[in-house]
Amino acid sequence: MPSRAIDSPLPSRRALLGGLIGIGIAAQWPAAAIASDAATRLTAVLDRWAALGTPAARLRALEGFDAVALPLAARLDLEAARLGCAIDSRLADAGEAPTRRYPLLTERAFGAPIDVAEARATLDTRIEILHRRAHELMDRLEIAPGTIAARFDAAFADKRWRYADNEAGRDRAVADMNAWLDAVRPHLADWLGPLPLACANVATRRLTSQEIAAGKGGYRIIPDKATAGFYVVDLKDIARRPGWTLRSVVHHELLPGHMVQLPIEAQTPPHPVREAYAGGYVEGWATYAEALAVDRGLFADDPAGELGAIHWLLFRAVRGRVDLALHADGWDIDRALDLWRNALGQPIYFVDFVADTARIMADPGIRLAEAAFWLKFERAAAPAPALVDRLAGGRRPAALFA
Repeated sequence: MPSRAIDSPLPSRRALLGGLIGIGIAAQWPAAAIASDAATRLTAVLDRWAALGTPAARLRALEGFDAVALPLAARLDLEAARLGCAIDSRLADAGEAPTRRYPLLTERAFGAPIDVAEARATLDTRIEILHRRAHELMDRLEIAPGTIAARFDAAFADKRWRYADNEAGRDRAVADMNAWLDAVRPHLADWLGPLPLACANVATRRLTSQEIAAGKGGYRIIPDKATAGFYVVDLKDIARRPGWTLRSVVHHELLPGHMVQLPIEAQTPPHPVREAYAGGYVEGWATYAEALAVDRGLFADDPAGELGAIHWLLFRAVRGRVDLALHADGWDIDRALDLWRNALGQPIYFVDFVADTARIMADPGIRLAEAAFWLKFERAAAPAPALVDRLAGGRRPAALFA
């Protein structure tokens, strides 16, 4: 009896390869379907986060999920939620004593413990370094000698950097901001690594007359594949926004700041539960972006623009220091206001010293966490030139950076 192998035609090479590929795809499909189902179930748990009640009950609801088997965004959501349960459990046990609660509130906003003594020393040192650089720049710009506050006051009043308080002046300010934006574009791949195309599709525009009439402040429109992104700058009171204050705004609000981080995050949006345990991340990245532009020499031929960048970085550093001083060092509001005035002279445009101090009093830990994220990104950049990889998956607690 002839063998079956002789009777049956041999499969072609193409059919054989097709079969093997089909087997591979079939093997992957169940794993992908399981991961997708697990991610959906996790989202359902996180959507009920508040209703679950205690940290212990929330942690029980997360049992059975395997982080390794989940897609990136869901894995980060799960790990952040578990981390947050541990922090919230300790907060529940801390009682009402501010000295016990503050370190935990900063940990909640940062997603990792912050050593208060180390943070105090680091911020004091950073403020001192920024003041030294500001004095050097003011010498180059021939601003009269004096205290750092008096010299900043003089720079704000100096007519060399004033825009006309009319439509032409506002148009010129927007044109300057877009020119500064164009100047940074060629450097981004070297600084950060390859970016999504959406990050390039951004520009500055100003508030419309209708928005001004409605009392609207500056805001962002995040780009995607089909829609351009904008930072819509508030120039209503343009006399308070001399040109030297605006260049660093471009790097914070646009590139390499929010318009790098937020479009990347939009590809795999975090659940709000994850956001709750990384409250300082977004502003921390944008502050790091400001500092990066300075460190990489973008202001080498623009001492006035660098002075503006230094003033903004001082604002971020002093914000963190005031947070710590009010909640950990026992300072009163008057002493905090003295620190603001002595360190910066003039407040930045969108918030004054009194209002920002009141906000810090009401929301302890957030501003220190923002400063801590800025410095963490700074440290992470040294061994990781393609820092954009750190942004994949969106914001996350500091403990999950690795």
